[in-house]
Amino acid sequence: MAYQYDVFISYRRTSTTRQWIDDVFLQHFTDHLKEEAKNKDLKLFLDRDGIEGGDNWKDSIREAAARSRCVVPVFQPTYFQSEWCVRELAIFIHRHQALGLGNAQKLVFPVTISDGEHFPDNLKNIQQFEAQKCNRPIESLRHTERYLGFLDQLIEKWVPTIAKNLALVPAWQTDWLKETWTEPALLFKTLYQGPPLMMEAPTLTL
Repeated sequence: MAYQYDVFISYRRTSTTRQWIDDVFLQHFTDHLKEEAKNKDLKLFLDRDGIEGGDNWKDSIREAAARSRCVVPVFQPTYFQSEWCVRELAIFIHRHQALGLGNAQKLVFPVTISDGEHFPDNLKNIQQFEAQKCNRPIESLRHTERYLGFLDQLIEKWVPTIAKNLALVPAWQTDWLKETWTEPALLFKTLYQGPPLMMEAPTLTL
């Protein structure tokens, strides 16, 4: 067994967010990442069925995350109100920390589509792709300066950064399918529950 996906897209399952991902983000991100990574077979995982818990999540989403090289979480305030979104994110953060990876080997590449003022404090310092000015339906963005600026940043900076890191990820390990690598994600409910915390959320150095 090995990696099955190159990029895991983690997002709050709402129709508007999914439409933005499909119409504004993915149509450019996917093709340019394939070109930059020189991999026409590059695969993304995107849950379109809105799996929201129980055995369904454990059987499909958890395994997909465990077998993905990196994650692109779409940050917005409600992202951190979803236990399932936080679980997905936590799998990659836990992997990064447990393997002792430094800044040269990143696994988490957030895209921010709204003001990050209310994001968990220990996530605010992670380098993020700022897309707040383009969190609109494509019909209202096309041919605008803000959209062209968004594409420039995406294609010239963000995609090359992810492509570079895809080549540096550690070899896949069978152990990553075990609960010791996935269930620590449950502890990340502390990211959005607020004080008093069940336990202190770890400091992130990604």
